[in-house]
Amino acid sequence: MPKEAKRPNQAAIVGKARVSMMELAHRIAVCRAKTPPQDPTGECHRALADIAERCNRDVGDLVEEWHERAAAREYEGGASRDDAERAAVVDIEAAYAPMQGAML
Repeated sequence: MPKEAKRPNQAAIVGKARVSMMELAHRIAVCRAKTPPQDPTGECHRALADIAERCNRDVGDLVEEWHERAAAREYEGGASRDDAERAAVVDIEAAYAPMQGAML
């Protein structure tokens, strides 16, 4: 069993790889800093799929627009991620509702 590293520049053995303590600390920080899953309930994605079907649009395009709108509300508007995602769905619904009426 290898001895524990006592200084930051000493190496530690992780699995079969040899990494410095600074690299190990960085890896741990990266794992902890990962963003939480977006739309964990799937509610927003289902709503976007419904809008895409009604408006004859590509769901991938709407999801991309939804991500952009949610990010803008979160970072520029100070909303929580959940609130920003729900508001972005409402925005997209309002933006594409006129298209739905025009197609009927």
